[in-house]
Amino acid sequence: MCVASNGSREEIVFRLKVAGLIERFGDAIFSGTEVPHPKPAPDVYLAAAQAFQTPPARCVVIEDSILGVTAGVRAGMTVYGHATFNSAESLQAAGAIPFANMLELKMILNNAEPVSTHERPQ
Repeated sequence: MCVASNGSREEIVFRLKVAGLIERFGDAIFSGTEVPHPKPAPDVYLAAAQAFQTPPARCVVIEDSILGVTAGVRAGMTVYGHATFNSAESLQAAGAIPFANMLELKMILNNAEPVSTHERPQ
């Protein structure tokens, strides 16, 4: 599990500290400022997959932005889109499997097929 954001490492760490989540991620933080191309390019997600020695097709991305969804899809990952700042329809159009809240995501993931065989919306 990691955080892959377009924000700077300092911004990411600050937000994780405020949320009380910094201990859950340790060094598993990937910044779009530290890769050649930020989102919507897939670089930050591919860097995270490489660091975990995990094929992109086995990775799951949880996003709330169209740029992030686009990056995850371009990386070849299964993307779930949190419909908070963008509509479920726009996230789905970008390639995400939309969800309304974290409880719904938990239910979706518990019932999901393995990532490698999961079909993405067209």
